[in-house]
Amino acid sequence: MTESTRLPSPLHAWVESALGPLDDVRDSSHDRDDSQVWRVTGPAGNRYVKVAPKPILYTRETRAYREAVPHLGYGNAPVLRDSSAQLLALILTAVDGEPLKEEESPARRRTAHRQAGQLLRHFHDAMTCPPDKPEAAAVVENTVAGLDKLLAEASDHLSAMETDLLRRLVSTLLDCGPLPAGWRHGDF
Repeated sequence: MTESTRLPSPLHAWVESALGPLDDVRDSSHDRDDSQVWRVTGPAGNRYVKVAPKPILYTRETRAYREAVPHLGYGNAPVLRDSSAQLLALILTAVDGEPLKEEESPARRRTAHRQAGQLLRHFHDAMTCPPDKPEAAAVVENTVAGLDKLLAEASDHLSAMETDLLRRLVSTLLDCGPLPAGWRHGDF
């Protein structure tokens, strides 16, 4: 096997048990500390192996791949080939295409955003059953608890008046009672 990157041992064993011997492994992680993604090549072709940073993110992502992705149309999203709750890992098919680059023309960007909007509409249409209520309640708690960090990250874009308004509005969330639950997407 030609390796530019090694998969952690338990992950490697699980991936080979699902796909067969690997010919190549390449790091395809995003530029984030918690991103763990590899492109693997073997008898099944190119696949992606992704490890979720937390169990809740693994649960969300596997549910989306199982319930929403089949409604997006062939070739519009990766397909879940296998998953391991113990490893928080997913094996996904590759999808043709290239990410948009900063220098793309306005027309190309509009076309891509229109296509993305259509896929997002299909996603929301597919997710007909409500999300878990405890997870929805945690979103409010996490928003309140993480407000200072979010405001610090956005400080270059907010005036003092806007920051104060956000603090006042977010402080009222806990008093609103149960909010209606809805689906959200993380890495759209």
